[in-house]
Amino acid sequence: MLGKRQMTHPRMQVRSAGAIVAAAAALGGFASFAAPGLASNTLKVGVGETSVVVNGTTISTSNLTIAQLAKLQGVPATTVQLELDGVAANTPAAQAVEALIAALPLETTLATALDAISKATGGAVSPQAALRQLIEDEGTPGSAGANGGNGAGGAAGANGAGAGTPAVGSTLAKKRLSLRAGSRSLKGRPGSRVRVRFNVSSAAKLSYGGRKLGKGSRPVKSGANVLTVKLPRRHGNSQLLLKAVGADGQSAQTTVALHDAAAKAKKGHG
Repeated sequence: MLGKRQMTHPRMQVRSAGAIVAAAAALGGFASFAAPGLASNTLKVGVGETSVVVNGTTISTSNLTIAQLAKLQGVPATTVQLELDGVAANTPAAQAVEALIAALPLETTLATALDAISKATGGAVSPQAALRQLIEDEGTPGSAGANGGNGAGGAAGANGAGAGTPAVGSTLAKKRLSLRAGSRSLKGRPGSRVRVRFNVSSAAKLSYGGRKLGKGSRPVKSGANVLTVKLPRRHGNSQLLLKAVGADGQSAQTTVALHDAAAKAKKGHG
Protein backbone atom coordinates (compact mmCIF):
# COMPACT_ATOMS: atom_id res chain seq x y z
CA MET A 1 0.00 0.00 0.00
CA LEU A 2 1.40 3.38 -1.05
CA GLY A 3 1.99 5.95 1.67
CA LYS A 4 0.05 9.20 1.52
CA ARG A 5 2.01 12.25 0.36
CA GLN A 6 1.66 15.35 2.47
CA MET A 7 0.43 18.21 0.32
CA THR A 8 1.31 21.83 1.09
CA HIS A 9 -1.44 24.36 0.62
CA PRO A 10 -0.81 26.62 -2.44
CA ARG A 11 -1.01 29.77 -0.32
CA MET A 12 1.68 28.46 2.02
CA GLN A 13 3.90 27.65 -0.97
CA VAL A 14 3.53 31.19 -2.29
CA ARG A 15 4.37 32.72 1.09
CA SER A 16 7.48 30.54 1.49
CA ALA A 17 8.64 31.38 -2.02
CA GLY A 18 8.12 35.08 -1.35
CA ALA A 19 10.23 34.92 1.80
CA ILE A 20 13.03 33.13 -0.04
CA VAL A 21 13.01 35.67 -2.88
CA ALA A 22 13.08 38.60 -0.43
CA ALA A 23 16.03 37.15 1.48
CA ALA A 24 17.87 36.38 -1.74
CA ALA A 25 17.35 39.92 -2.99
CA ALA A 26 18.94 41.35 0.15
CA LEU A 27 21.74 38.81 0.48
CA GLY A 28 22.54 38.12 -3.15
CA GLY A 29 24.76 41.12 -3.82
CA PHE A 30 27.38 40.63 -1.11
CA ALA A 31 30.26 41.22 -3.51
CA SER A 32 29.12 44.76 -4.22
CA PHE A 33 28.13 45.44 -0.58
CA ALA A 34 31.68 44.69 0.56
CA ALA A 35 33.27 47.07 -1.94
CA PRO A 36 35.78 49.53 -0.47
CA GLY A 37 34.72 53.07 0.34
CA LEU A 38 31.43 54.20 1.82
CA ALA A 39 28.87 51.42 1.93
CA SER A 40 25.36 52.39 0.84
CA ASN A 41 23.30 49.84 2.77
CA THR A 42 20.94 51.09 5.46
CA LEU A 43 20.52 48.67 8.36
CA LYS A 44 18.16 48.89 11.32
CA VAL A 45 16.59 46.56 13.85
CA GLY A 46 13.30 45.05 12.69
CA VAL A 47 9.98 44.90 14.53
CA GLY A 48 10.15 42.44 17.41
CA GLU A 49 13.95 42.83 17.55
CA THR A 50 14.56 39.41 15.99
CA SER A 51 15.37 40.65 12.50
CA VAL A 52 17.45 43.18 10.58
CA VAL A 53 15.94 45.47 7.95
CA VAL A 54 18.36 45.93 5.03
CA ASN A 55 17.36 48.66 2.58
CA GLY A 56 13.71 47.99 3.42
CA THR A 57 13.93 44.18 3.27
CA THR A 58 13.47 42.30 6.56
CA ILE A 59 15.83 39.38 7.23
CA SER A 60 15.47 37.18 10.29
CA THR A 61 18.58 36.87 12.45
CA SER A 62 18.13 33.11 12.00
CA ASN A 63 18.85 33.56 8.28
CA LEU A 64 21.79 35.97 8.63
CA THR A 65 25.31 34.82 9.46
CA ILE A 66 28.15 36.78 11.04
CA ALA A 67 30.01 36.81 7.71
CA GLN A 68 26.93 38.03 5.83
CA LEU A 69 26.32 40.86 8.31
CA ALA A 70 29.92 41.98 7.85
CA LYS A 71 29.46 42.17 4.08
CA LEU A 72 26.24 44.11 4.44
CA GLN A 73 27.98 46.61 6.73
CA GLY A 74 31.00 46.81 4.44
CA VAL A 75 33.47 45.79 7.17
CA PRO A 76 35.73 42.76 7.81
CA ALA A 77 34.15 39.86 9.68
CA THR A 78 36.64 40.46 12.49
CA THR A 79 35.04 43.87 13.05
CA VAL A 80 31.63 42.27 13.63
CA GLN A 81 33.25 39.77 16.00
CA LEU A 82 34.81 42.65 17.92
CA GLU A 83 31.43 44.39 18.08
CA LEU A 84 29.82 41.22 19.41
CA ASP A 85 32.55 41.06 22.06
CA GLY A 86 31.77 44.67 22.95
CA VAL A 87 28.18 43.82 23.83
CA ALA A 88 29.46 42.51 27.17
CA ALA A 89 32.27 45.03 27.62
CA ASN A 90 32.83 46.13 31.22
CA THR A 91 30.70 43.27 32.60
CA PRO A 92 31.81 40.25 34.66
CA ALA A 93 31.11 38.02 31.65
CA ALA A 94 33.35 40.00 29.26
CA GLN A 95 36.10 37.35 29.06
CA ALA A 96 33.60 34.50 28.70
CA VAL A 97 31.86 36.29 25.82
CA GLU A 98 35.21 37.03 24.17
CA ALA A 99 36.16 33.33 24.24
CA LEU A 100 32.68 32.38 23.03
CA ILE A 101 32.75 34.68 19.98
CA ALA A 102 36.30 33.64 19.09
CA ALA A 103 35.18 30.00 18.93
CA LEU A 104 32.14 30.64 16.73
CA PRO A 105 32.53 29.99 12.97
CA LEU A 106 31.78 32.97 10.73
CA GLU A 107 28.89 30.98 9.25
CA THR A 108 27.14 30.97 12.63
CA THR A 109 23.76 32.67 12.43
CA LEU A 110 23.30 35.95 14.23
CA ALA A 111 20.42 34.47 16.25
CA THR A 112 22.67 31.69 17.55
CA ALA A 113 25.44 34.16 18.47
CA LEU A 114 23.04 36.51 20.28
CA ASP A 115 21.43 33.65 22.23
CA ALA A 116 24.86 32.37 23.24
CA ILE A 117 25.88 35.84 24.47
CA SER A 118 22.70 36.07 26.53
CA LYS A 119 23.40 32.69 28.16
CA ALA A 120 27.05 33.59 28.83
CA THR A 121 25.96 36.76 30.65
CA GLY A 122 23.38 34.87 32.69
CA GLY A 123 20.57 36.76 30.96
CA ALA A 124 21.99 40.16 31.92
CA VAL A 125 22.17 40.97 28.20
CA SER A 126 19.14 39.76 26.26
CA PRO A 127 19.38 38.78 22.57
CA GLN A 128 17.20 41.79 21.75
CA ALA A 129 19.44 44.21 23.66
CA ALA A 130 22.54 42.70 22.04
CA LEU A 131 21.02 43.14 18.57
CA ARG A 132 20.12 46.77 19.26
CA GLN A 133 23.63 47.47 20.44
CA LEU A 134 25.20 45.67 17.49
CA ILE A 135 23.13 47.37 14.79
CA GLU A 136 22.15 50.73 16.27
CA ASP A 137 25.06 51.64 18.54
CA GLU A 138 27.82 50.48 16.24
CA GLY A 139 26.06 52.19 13.39
CA THR A 140 25.72 51.52 9.70
CA PRO A 141 26.73 53.72 6.81
CA GLY A 142 24.23 56.49 6.24
CA SER A 143 22.93 57.31 2.79
CA ALA A 144 24.00 60.44 0.93
CA GLY A 145 20.45 61.80 0.99
CA ALA A 146 21.13 64.23 3.83
CA ASN A 147 24.01 65.81 1.97
CA GLY A 148 21.86 66.05 -1.12
CA GLY A 149 19.31 68.01 0.89
CA ASN A 150 21.99 70.48 1.91
CA GLY A 151 22.90 71.00 -1.69
CA ALA A 152 19.32 71.84 -2.60
CA GLY A 153 19.20 74.35 0.21
CA GLY A 154 22.28 76.10 -1.16
CA ALA A 155 20.72 76.42 -4.58
CA ALA A 156 17.59 78.00 -3.12
CA GLY A 157 19.74 80.52 -1.26
CA ALA A 158 21.48 81.53 -4.47
CA ASN A 159 18.13 82.53 -5.98
CA GLY A 160 17.54 85.08 -3.24
CA ALA A 161 18.15 88.67 -4.37
CA GLY A 162 21.41 90.10 -3.06
CA ALA A 163 21.93 87.17 -0.68
CA GLY A 164 23.31 84.52 -3.03
CA THR A 165 26.96 84.72 -1.98
CA PRO A 166 26.40 84.55 1.81
CA ALA A 167 24.02 81.61 1.37
CA VAL A 168 26.61 79.66 -0.62
CA GLY A 169 29.32 80.51 1.89
CA SER A 170 27.25 79.37 4.85
CA THR A 171 26.37 76.12 3.05
CA LEU A 172 30.04 75.35 2.44
CA ALA A 173 30.86 76.08 6.06
CA LYS A 174 28.20 73.64 7.26
CA LYS A 175 29.63 70.90 5.06
CA ARG A 176 33.07 71.03 6.69
CA LEU A 177 33.80 67.56 8.10
CA SER A 178 34.18 67.38 11.87
CA LEU A 179 35.03 64.52 14.21
CA ARG A 180 34.58 64.76 17.99
CA ALA A 181 35.17 62.09 20.63
CA GLY A 182 32.58 61.74 23.38
CA SER A 183 35.45 61.58 25.88
CA ARG A 184 39.13 62.31 25.30
CA SER A 185 40.14 60.02 28.16
CA LEU A 186 38.96 56.46 28.93
CA LYS A 187 40.21 53.72 31.21
CA GLY A 188 40.09 49.94 31.29
CA ARG A 189 42.00 46.89 32.44
CA PRO A 190 44.68 45.28 30.20
CA GLY A 191 43.11 42.98 27.62
CA SER A 192 39.61 44.36 28.19
CA ARG A 193 37.43 46.19 25.68
CA VAL A 194 36.35 49.80 25.91
CA ARG A 195 33.64 51.55 23.93
CA VAL A 196 34.75 54.77 22.28
CA ARG A 197 31.86 57.07 21.43
CA PHE A 198 32.29 59.76 18.80
CA ASN A 199 30.34 62.06 16.49
CA VAL A 200 31.08 62.77 12.84
CA SER A 201 29.31 65.49 10.86
CA SER A 202 28.67 63.35 7.77
CA ALA A 203 29.06 59.77 6.53
CA ALA A 204 32.75 58.92 6.25
CA LYS A 205 35.33 56.17 6.33
CA LEU A 206 36.91 55.92 9.78
CA SER A 207 40.47 54.69 10.30
CA TYR A 208 41.64 53.91 13.82
CA GLY A 209 44.73 52.60 15.57
CA GLY A 210 47.70 53.46 17.70
CA ARG A 211 50.89 52.13 19.18
CA LYS A 212 50.21 48.75 20.84
CA LEU A 213 46.62 48.92 19.52
CA GLY A 214 44.97 47.07 16.64
CA LYS A 215 44.42 49.03 13.45
CA GLY A 216 41.38 48.99 11.20
CA SER A 217 38.85 50.98 9.24
CA ARG A 218 35.11 50.97 8.71
CA PRO A 219 32.39 53.16 7.21
CA VAL A 220 30.47 55.24 9.76
CA LYS A 221 27.18 57.10 9.60
CA SER A 222 26.58 60.78 10.15
CA GLY A 223 26.02 61.56 13.83
CA ALA A 224 26.73 59.40 16.88
CA ASN A 225 28.80 56.22 16.49
CA VAL A 226 30.51 53.74 18.80
CA LEU A 227 33.78 51.87 18.26
CA THR A 228 34.88 48.93 20.42
CA VAL A 229 38.64 48.83 21.03
CA LYS A 230 40.63 46.06 22.70
CA LEU A 231 43.30 47.31 25.10
CA PRO A 232 46.81 45.77 25.09
CA ARG A 233 47.37 42.90 27.50
CA ARG A 234 50.51 44.55 28.85
CA HIS A 235 50.20 47.25 31.49
CA GLY A 236 50.53 50.84 30.34
CA ASN A 237 48.62 53.68 28.73
CA SER A 238 47.83 53.99 25.03
CA GLN A 239 46.81 56.67 22.58
CA LEU A 240 44.03 55.96 20.06
CA LEU A 241 43.96 57.97 16.84
CA LEU A 242 40.65 58.37 15.01
CA LYS A 243 40.66 59.77 11.48
CA ALA A 244 37.57 60.26 9.31
CA VAL A 245 37.69 60.85 5.54
CA GLY A 246 34.52 62.02 3.80
CA ALA A 247 33.32 61.18 0.31
CA ASP A 248 34.59 64.57 -0.91
CA GLY A 249 38.11 63.94 0.42
CA GLN A 250 37.84 66.14 3.52
CA SER A 251 39.40 64.67 6.64
CA ALA A 252 39.25 65.25 10.39
CA GLN A 253 40.93 63.50 13.27
CA THR A 254 41.06 63.33 17.04
CA THR A 255 42.82 61.31 19.74
CA VAL A 256 41.59 59.48 22.84
CA ALA A 257 43.85 58.62 25.77
CA LEU A 258 43.34 55.04 27.02
CA HIS A 259 44.50 54.65 30.62
CA ASP A 260 45.45 51.43 32.41
CA ALA A 261 42.93 51.18 35.24
CA ALA A 262 44.89 48.37 36.93
CA ALA A 263 48.06 50.49 37.08
CA LYS A 264 46.12 53.37 38.64
CA ALA A 265 44.65 51.01 41.23
CA LYS A 266 48.12 49.79 42.21
CA LYS A 267 49.35 53.38 42.66
CA GLY A 268 46.35 54.11 44.86
CA HIS A 269 47.22 51.20 47.17
CA GLY A 270 50.89 52.09 47.23
